[in-house]
Amino acid sequence: MIKQAFQRLIKPYLSVIKPTHYRHRLEHSGRVYLYKRESNKPYNRWVGSVNNSYGEHVNWSSKMGTTSQDSPYYSNYQRGYIVKAGTRLRDITIHGKFGSNATNQVTDVQFALLEVVPKTDYDMAKKGYYATSHVSSNIILRDNWFKPISDNQASFDIVDNWFRRRTFNIDYIFNEDCILILCFKPDESSSLTKTCYFYADVVFDFDSPL
Repeated sequence: MIKQAFQRLIKPYLSVIKPTHYRHRLEHSGRVYLYKRESNKPYNRWVGSVNNSYGEHVNWSSKMGTTSQDSPYYSNYQRGYIVKAGTRLRDITIHGKFGSNATNQVTDVQFALLEVVPKTDYDMAKKGYYATSHVSSNIILRDNWFKPISDNQASFDIVDNWFRRRTFNIDYIFNEDCILILCFKPDESSSLTKTCYFYADVVFDFDSPL
């Protein structure tokens, strides 16, 4: 009887306090390929964290666009993380270190978060998409890991092969179902004579709709 009375008492408030989102994390670790600049190209190569053939592979080396452009962009069949409309990306944490072969080669590593949304005549659920012309790409965040330009974060002291961690606040809401791709490249002041590596552990913090 007491239980029934309590249920009648709280019933009007249940619809008010019912959660609409749940918080969760996406974690991924891998080795980022930092390629030396190609001959006669103006920019360093961007790579994606999800392999076109193998998905969440240990080697992050899938090419994102061309070295004729400074920004990453979706190219045919590029893969990433599925994000539902209404999801909020709270922040991203990158814990990483440079490989020992990066000494005197890499000044910093840039990263970018790319939101890929099918255009009006395409979608993710029915008709589908595949070509670059089928989607729109939007850079949510682009920054440096070692010497950030946003969030008022201090630079690390020296480029070496010690592990360090940063969290970048984002607070971005996805309005449409999309693919999220994490991209990396050596910053433009780096002078690579060989392929170097950045070892990264990445955590995305999301609030996703129920």
